[in-house]
Amino acid sequence: MKRKGFLFRLALLNTFKRKARAGLAVGGIALSSGVMIFLFGVSDGLRSLVTQEISNNDTANVITVNQRNVKEVKLDQEKISSIKSISGVSDVQQLVGMVGSIQYHGNIVNLPLYAVTSDFFRVSPAQKISGNITGEPKESNIILSKKALDTLSLNPGEAIHRKVSLSTIIPEAYAAEGKSEEERSIEPSLFAIEGGIERGNLPVAYIPIEYLVQQGLTGVSQLKVTVSYPEKMSAVRESIEQMGYQTSSIQDSIDQVNRVFSVIQSIILLFGIIALVITVVGTFNVITLTLIEEMKQIGFLRLMGMQKKAVGFLFIAQAVMLTLVGAVAGSVFGVMAGLFANGAAQSLVGETTFTNNVYVFQIPIIQIIIILTLSIVLGWLIGFFPAKKAVRVGPLEELRI
Repeated sequence: MKRKGFLFRLALLNTFKRKARAGLAVGGIALSSGVMIFLFGVSDGLRSLVTQEISNNDTANVITVNQRNVKEVKLDQEKISSIKSISGVSDVQQLVGMVGSIQYHGNIVNLPLYAVTSDFFRVSPAQKISGNITGEPKESNIILSKKALDTLSLNPGEAIHRKVSLSTIIPEAYAAEGKSEEERSIEPSLFAIEGGIERGNLPVAYIPIEYLVQQGLTGVSQLKVTVSYPEKMSAVRESIEQMGYQTSSIQDSIDQVNRVFSVIQSIILLFGIIALVITVVGTFNVITLTLIEEMKQIGFLRLMGMQKKAVGFLFIAQAVMLTLVGAVAGSVFGVMAGLFANGAAQSLVGETTFTNNVYVFQIPIIQIIIILTLSIVLGWLIGFFPAKKAVRVGPLEELRI
């Protein structure tokens, strides 16, 4: 045990005696393994983020329906009734967008205005900041985004039940044919603020679609179709598309993310190959140069009774130290870069888009263990050939070098 400890200390001294040389070898390994750890962590983080968003809301079984051409295929009440009758459809929520003007105590804001059915926020979740959005908007209630409230100089907590004046014009595409702009104009009406939501830097308002139907609205721009069972998704989408509409679902996003993951995995593989080349070439050169420079030291130790096995252990230990230190440093670098990426993501998106905290990086524990294990195996392989050469040279010959 004492002899092993002596050999280990000697290997440690010899390995890092040439600091610049050892630094290059360790740095190459650290950079390559660090990038791999970072990419593995980002891949796991994004996958987990998507899974969380799906599991935390009811959008997994929701199909978004849009028109390919508003003039040719309208989403009117007749077509909506046809979609509702499709086997597997359990619910249909409606939306139509336009521009509206809201006034409160002299403050006026022009903003995107959406008329929606009362359960729209169940299938298109939003982060509530005040009041109530469940089963809203209905009757003469309105939902405003935080930015809209700020523009109107309203505190989100104090704005509930305050009344604002709203006016708008029903878009020609969603009104009865032949109606003039004057006929489509909606006179200013009072709406009570029922809730506030987070929509980033965009001022947005939501009102009941029934109000505009009474004013002459005949069509909508988008539907949120809820399917009873996941296995019905494909059949329902195909039926809706045959009617001339475009469909999309969360599964499309998942497929896109999976394609991104495939690219990331390819990049990780590429860096893995680069890491292997850097490790083999850099560390092998360090160990070979160490062998040449320390022949006399080895010869002296051999004359003092060091066995061939100990000489082999000395060189293999040096190679393993270089690869392992590089892998450990790379793992620390990769994890720190990933945690920094999480902080940057939090500051960029905050809680305005996702229902949970945004973590784009997760520590890839299994991959770290694999990389550390491979670094030990690779170090042993790199040190094997210089060790074999050192063992073959006699002690007297080594002292003459």
